[in-house]
Amino acid sequence: MPEKTDKTFINIQIPTEMLDWIDDYRFKNRIQSRAEAVRQLIEKALGTPKKEITKK
Repeated sequence: MPEKTDKTFINIQIPTEMLDWIDDYRFKNRIQSRAEAVRQLIEKALGTPKKEITKK
C-alpha cells in the first residue's frame, strides 16, 4: 500500500511571460527546481512561513 503524503500535485496553465518571471526568480535565487521556485513565491504571496506549512 502506498504511503500517505501531505503533498498534492496540481497542474496549472500560466502565460509564457509569467513562466519567464518564475524562471528569472529561480535563477537569481539559485533555486534548483521550477517547482520549488513556485512554492517559495506562493509562500511569499500568502505570507505563510515555511515552518507553519510543514507542521500540518
